[in-house]
Amino acid sequence: MISVVLVDDHEMVRSGLREVLEKSGKVVVVGEAGSVDDAIALVRSRRPQVVVIDLRLLDGSGLTVCAAIKNENLPSAPLVLTSFSDNEAIIEAAEVGARGYILKQARTDVLVDAITKVANGANLLDSAMVRRAGRRTEGEAGNRLDLLTKRETAIVELIALGYSNREIAGKLYLAEKTVKNYITNLLSKLGVSRRTEVAALATRRNEQRRQRGELPYDTGR
Repeated sequence: MISVVLVDDHEMVRSGLREVLEKSGKVVVVGEAGSVDDAIALVRSRRPQVVVIDLRLLDGSGLTVCAAIKNENLPSAPLVLTSFSDNEAIIEAAEVGARGYILKQARTDVLVDAITKVANGANLLDSAMVRRAGRRTEGEAGNRLDLLTKRETAIVELIALGYSNREIAGKLYLAEKTVKNYITNLLSKLGVSRRTEVAALATRRNEQRRQRGELPYDTGR
């Protein structure tokens, strides 16, 4: 029997998972938690073979639990179980030591198989899977940035360099209110809500261009 701790912020989800996993005859659930702090404390005390972790918890991200397991060298294999297919989350999960990334829509036998494999030392988040996620993420970012006009693109580049709205207005000979309007529009086009997300998209695109030799590495402010 494989010992498992379930980490999910919904008690009903945990109850359902416990039922289907224990019916398989291969898994015993030795604890449940709904928050980051409770999960880390539980894993420290119970030391299960596998920790099945949702990304969205009451007080933060399930990736924080993965990172704690990795940093403290706890003898438990983190397995992310989430409702969302997110390429960036796959990459982040691999970076903090997760051994797998399974959607909640998956069949029970798929989940049990994944638990069995990671309990036996397998890493389902292999380098090829992470590279594929990275390429998809880069493609998505590139596609969104391609929607922008030349003026919007110029503003995005200045945001990535850390310029304020007032500084951008001075650089592009625009009124500050005009710059604010441009930013509102480009946020909508990119499907993001904050300047930091815009900067991240631009930085990622620029790094891709540098790697292809299209930009020099000295592009600082």
